[in-house]
Amino acid sequence: MLRFLLNASLAFKMVVIMGLVAVLFLGTLLLVYLPTVERELRQDRKDSLRHLVEVTHSLLTEYDQRVGTGELSLAEAQNRAIHRIGNLRYEPSGYFWLNDTALPSPRFIMHPIVSNLIGAAIDQAPFPQARQVQYGRAGPIHTIPAGQNNLLQTFVDAVNHGGEGYVTYHWPKPTPNGPTEKYYPKESFVRLFEPWGWIIGSGSYIDDIQARLARLRWTILAATGAILAAAMLLLAVFMALFVTRPMAALMHYAEKVSAGDWTSPVEGRFYGEAARLKSVITQMVHDLEHALQQANVQRCEALRESEKNRLLTVKLNALFKAMTELVVLHELVLDESGQPVNYRITDCNAAFEEATGLRKADVVGKLATEFYFTETAPHLNAFAHVVRSGEPLVFETRTAQDERYFLLSVASLGNNEFVTIATDITKRKRTEQLIANKNKELEQLVYATSHDLRSPLVNIDGYGRELGFAVAAIQAAGTDSASSSEKLAAVLRTTMPEMTNALHHIRNSTRQMDALIKGLLDLSRAGRSAIDIGPVDMDALIAKVVSSLDHQLKHVGAQLHRSALPPCKGDAIQLSRVFANLFGNALKFLDPQRPGVIAIRGTMEAGRCVYCVEDNGIGIDPEYHGKIFELFHRLDPARTEGEGLGLAIVQQILGRLDGAIWVESTPGTGSRFFVSLPSVRSKDSFSGPV
Repeated sequence: MLRFLLNASLAFKMVVIMGLVAVLFLGTLLLVYLPTVERELRQDRKDSLRHLVEVTHSLLTEYDQRVGTGELSLAEAQNRAIHRIGNLRYEPSGYFWLNDTALPSPRFIMHPIVSNLIGAAIDQAPFPQARQVQYGRAGPIHTIPAGQNNLLQTFVDAVNHGGEGYVTYHWPKPTPNGPTEKYYPKESFVRLFEPWGWIIGSGSYIDDIQARLARLRWTILAATGAILAAAMLLLAVFMALFVTRPMAALMHYAEKVSAGDWTSPVEGRFYGEAARLKSVITQMVHDLEHALQQANVQRCEALRESEKNRLLTVKLNALFKAMTELVVLHELVLDESGQPVNYRITDCNAAFEEATGLRKADVVGKLATEFYFTETAPHLNAFAHVVRSGEPLVFETRTAQDERYFLLSVASLGNNEFVTIATDITKRKRTEQLIANKNKELEQLVYATSHDLRSPLVNIDGYGRELGFAVAAIQAAGTDSASSSEKLAAVLRTTMPEMTNALHHIRNSTRQMDALIKGLLDLSRAGRSAIDIGPVDMDALIAKVVSSLDHQLKHVGAQLHRSALPPCKGDAIQLSRVFANLFGNALKFLDPQRPGVIAIRGTMEAGRCVYCVEDNGIGIDPEYHGKIFELFHRLDPARTEGEGLGLAIVQQILGRLDGAIWVESTPGTGSRFFVSLPSVRSKDSFSGPV
C-alpha cells in the first residue's frame, strides 16, 4: 500500500492528503474539541453550583454570628435559616437542601421539593445511590460501585475529607405536578457548615449537556462531509489544469538535466506560478554548475567552522547544566514601535527546575506576566537597559510569597536576549535581619531592665538610709547616760512609724525586683525551650486553659464563650501559655461597669488558622496597638500588676511557631486579639521573580 502511494500521481496524492486532512480535522473535532466542550460545560456547572452554595453558606454564617452576639438563640437562628434557604430558587429549577451529619443514618433537615424526606432516616435500598464523589473543589474523583453508597452518607463522606465536594447520582426532576417518576443524572455540590454540623447542598441535572453534545456532533459530521465533497471536486479541476501537466513537463526537463543535458529547453505551456517556477528552474540550472564549484569550497570552510562551534556549544551546555545557581535565558518582547512590553523564557537549567518544582517544558515559551502572575513584567526596564546598553547589572530581589532573597546577575546575549543568574542569599539576609532584630531587642531589654531594676534599688537605698538614721537616733538615746527611759520611749515613738514605712517600701521594691527577674527568666525560656511541632486539637487545648481560669471567671462574674475551633500545627504546651496569657489579660481589663464577656472563635483563611479572643473590656487606644507587644510595656500600671512581659513572651512564642498576633480595639468597647497559625495541611511553596 505504501509503495502504491509513493508511486501514485501527484493528483492522486493530493486527493489522498485532502481526505486525510479532513479525517484528521473531523477526528480532532470529535475526539478533542467535543470532550473539551463537555468538560468546560461541566466545569461551568460545577463552578456555578459552588458559588451558589458558598453564597448560601454565608447566610448560615450570618445567623451563627447573630447567635454569638446574643441577638438570636440557636434554635431561632436555625429556624430562620431553614425558612430562608428553603425559599431560595434559581433558574431553571434550582433549589437548596440541608441535611445533618449524623452517622450511620443522616437525615434531611430541609428539602423544599420532597417534604416527606425531612427528618426521615433515608437508609432503604430503593433510595438513590451515589455514583461518583469528588473530595474538595479540585480533589480526586472516585467512582462508586452501584448500590454500595447511600446518598446522604456520601454527602457526609465528601465534607469529612475536605469540608466540601461534588457528588453525582440519579434523582427525579421537579415539575409543576411534582417530581418525575424517572430518575435523571444529577451532580451536586455540598459544603459543611461546621458550627452547626449541617451540610448545605444544591445540584443541577446534566442530561441536557449530553443532548447538546449529540446535536453538535451530528452538525459537525454533516458540515465536514459537505465541505470535503466540494473541496475534492475543486481540487480535481485545479490539479488537472494548473498542476499535473506543468509538473509533468518540468519533471521531464529535470530528467534531461539529470542525464547531463544542460541545454534542452522546457516544453509545454505554463501559466501563473507554473510559469514563474519554469523560469526559476531554468535559471537555476544555468547557475548550477558555477554554484556547485563555489559550494564545494564553502562546504569545506563551513565544516571546519561547524566543528569549532559544536565543541564550544558542548562546553557551554555542560556548564549551563552543572551550575548550582538558577540560570534562565530570556527574550525581550517588543511592540510595533520597538519598545519592550514583556519578555519570554527561552531556557532554564536544572537548578531552576529543582528550586521551583517546575519542568522546563512547562516554563519555556511563557511570558513573564504569565509565569509570575503579574500585570507587568518584573524588572522589565532594568532588563531592557541591560540588553540595549550591553552593560551587566547586579541587584538583590525577593520573591513575593515565600520571601526568599536572591542576588540577581543580568547580562545581554545580543539579539534582544539576556540571561539571569540568581544566587540564593535567603539565609544570609535572614541572618542579617535576625541579628538586627536581636540587637534592637537587646538594646530595648538592656535599657528597660536597667531602668526598671534601678528604680527599686534606688528605693531600697533611700529607705535603707532612713532606717540607718532611725537606728542611730535610737542608739544615741540608749547610750546617753543622762537620758531616761522616757526619752528612749519618745525616740521610739518618733522613729517607729518611719522604720515601719521604710521596711514596707523595701519589701515592695524587693518583690518588684523578684517579679522582674522571674519575667526575664520566662522570656528567656520562651526563646530557648524545646518545641514539638505537630497537629494540635484546639478545642481540647482551650477547654483545659478555660478550666484553669474557672476560679477567676467566677470571682469577677465573667462569662467565656467557645465556638468549634479548627485544628492547627504547633506546640500544645507553648500554645497553652499563649492563650492563658490572652485570657488573663482579658480578665484584667474587663469593664467593672458591665458584666464581663470573653469569647474565642476560629476560622480558616488562605490555608492558615486564625483564632480571635474577644472581650467587652475597657479597650485599647489605637496609638498603643503596636506598643503593647514591646518589652516592659504596661498599658495601665496603676490598674494591674505585672512587668509588661506577657504579650512580648506571646509574640516570641508565636514567632517560633510560624505564627503571628495582632490586635483590633476600640476604647470603651473592647478588644480582639487575633492569632494566626499554620493549618494541619499547610505546605511550603515557591513563587516570585528571580
